Amino acid sequence: MQDFFKNIVWFLWNFFSVGLLMKTLFVPWQRLREYGRKGDLWSYVEAFIITTLMRIIGAGMRLIFITIGIIATSIVLVIGIVVSLVWFIIPLLMVGGFITGIVFLFI
Repeated sequence: MQDFFKNIVWFLWNFFSVGLLMKTLFVPWQRLREYGRKGDLWSYVEAFIITTLMRIIGAGMRLIFITIGIIATSIVLVIGIVVSLVWFIIPLLMVGGFITGIVFLFI
């Protein structure tokens, strides 16, 4: 049971590429960049503004996907903990119910 949830957590973490997205947080969105023309100051300013804007958009999109991935992984972790606890409690409830039934049978 534990390996099942461990595999699901691993899958979600890699499906949303949380580690990779954290490493490339400020890379321009879809590698869109602008290069200035040689000798033209205004084209360098334009290129800087566009590249900065693409980096901001890239960081925003990556943060959205990182957040979704962490939320999905957290939900699966909580469900896994609850299911594991219930999995260990059910045999105790069965034994307790059996003993309670025997006691009520002879009262």
